[in-house]
Amino acid sequence: MLQRVGLDYLHLGQTSTTLSGGEAQRIKLARELAKRATGATLYVLDVIRAADAVIDLGPEGGPDGGRVVATGTPEQVARLRASHAGRHLAASLRTGALPSPRSATTRRTLKTSRAKP
Repeated sequence: MLQRVGLDYLHLGQTSTTLSGGEAQRIKLARELAKRATGATLYVLDVIRAADAVIDLGPEGGPDGGRVVATGTPEQVARLRASHAGRHLAASLRTGALPSPRSATTRRTLKTSRAKP
């Protein structure tokens, strides 16, 4: 699962204090992806795939981030190899699980229940 989120270079037993914030987030993502699907989970990448426009900030986190790496539709960003998000988005778009067309007639709202303020 770590390979699927781009962390195949990590070593078994590596302490968590040596990880960047992005690496820690991807470990959390890998843990989520390893769980059995219930159909009640929304992943941010799914939302990004259905967005009208994407702004990717980076290229890394912390002092190596904060610059605009890519902007455009999900398909345009997916074609930019300099964008980490674009590479993951490209793989996600290839699966075709979500409808690609985005228009006023296909927009949906996200309804939450038991949300805490």
